[in-house]
Amino acid sequence: MYQIPGITTHLAVQGIYTVDYSLLLCVRHGSVYQLTRDASTTKCLANFSSLPVDLILDVDRFVTIHMDSTFQGYTLKVRRPRKRKYLLCPRKYDTIVLSYILFFLQGAKEWSILLDGIPTDVAVMPAYISESTYVIACNRRKELQEGVVYIYKGTERLHILHIQEPIQTFIYGPYGFGEQGFIFNTTGRSIYVHRIYNVLTNGFVMIMGGGAYSSSYKK
Repeated sequence: MYQIPGITTHLAVQGIYTVDYSLLLCVRHGSVYQLTRDASTTKCLANFSSLPVDLILDVDRFVTIHMDSTFQGYTLKVRRPRKRKYLLCPRKYDTIVLSYILFFLQGAKEWSILLDGIPTDVAVMPAYISESTYVIACNRRKELQEGVVYIYKGTERLHILHIQEPIQTFIYGPYGFGEQGFIFNTTGRSIYVHRIYNVLTNGFVMIMGGGAYSSSYKK
């Protein structure tokens, strides 16, 4: 049983309960806490200057989108100092020199990117041999009244999708044989489907295709 220091607004988890797991949660005052199998208390990883809109956990990193239109990445890596022993002048006397390697701190910010729009949702495309790809749905300012989807590989922007209506939420997953797809739900009560061919070809390139399909379920 854990004591959570606030009201939880977002939750992300990975791992297996009976083996090892990591659970991240955002609380209302704008902090992220981590729960692990071995720890008996919650650990504060980061304090945000702007309230988060969504949170996802990606192996050794977590990413967030915020109300100030920023997309931020934080590390979960911990590299402890390692001791290296050197033997100097072995013929006369023995001297042991200890050198320490710098280590990463959990919760250290890796990047902060300003988005052109108000973010509503974020998802991750896992990549086991290279940098993961992140998909961020945003709504443009009121005068444009449209949705836009940014696709980032780490901090590099790969592609932009334009949706005719503001986006409420979306899902990502398999679509057909050997393809992936996005399904967007908009404020106009329509559903848009975008298919993706050759996702992360060779681990580096994303090729978009297939077009968009819209089916309205207005009453």
